[in-house]
Amino acid sequence: MRCFGYTRAVDTSDQRLQENALTAAGCEQIFSDLDGEITERENLFSIIQPGDKLIIWRLDKFALSVSDFSKQLDICKEQGVSFLTLQESLKLDSVDNSELFHQLVAAMANIEKNLDKGNL
Repeated sequence: MRCFGYTRAVDTSDQRLQENALTAAGCEQIFSDLDGEITERENLFSIIQPGDKLIIWRLDKFALSVSDFSKQLDICKEQGVSFLTLQESLKLDSVDNSELFHQLVAAMANIEKNLDKGNL
């Protein structure tokens, strides 16, 4: 099992803060995007394997929206990857009913989509 980290920051000082926390949490390799890019996140998901762990600093540094978070959770689930956030202390492996959590996030993503369309 390998432990990967991911950061998305607006500047290098924010990036260093996140990287230091991820290193302290045991990440062996950290992928970092700056200024709204997500190319390194895509690279991360191209190499992560079943049984690996993904640690992020904070949800808003990982996902661009609730819909994006739902999609990334689905990818983690499909690939058999553990997911942990440091700031929210969210560890999907220890959520009592992780399937229900996935469904809740998907429902929130659907609400977000309807809000964006002006349907709510």
